[in-house]
Amino acid sequence: MLSYAIGQAEPTTVFARTFGRGHLSNERLSAIIREVFDLRPGAIARRFRLWTLPRENNGRFYRELAVGGQVGRTDRELPWEALNQIDALRQAAGSLVAGGEP
Repeated sequence: MLSYAIGQAEPTTVFARTFGRGHLSNERLSAIIREVFDLRPGAIARRFRLWTLPRENNGRFYRELAVGGQVGRTDRELPWEALNQIDALRQAAGSLVAGGEP
């Protein structure tokens, strides 16, 4: 869960919940997320190319995304589904083995 306050660049709340199924506590995982990811709105928009994706997709990106959903799609490479931060998450966690789940 992320929450923001108007006029604040950083989120007011970062809370990851594993429902008791994680290797780390919810608090530790939340701290790792804050450490690894830049959660400022502008940084999120740049990281996921939210301003350029429409132009790269002939102006239809958000329309097609609204129709087909934003997660779990196999017909599009969505930047927010990339797994390119797993190593950084594992390193921040420290106690997980390299082959385990982040």
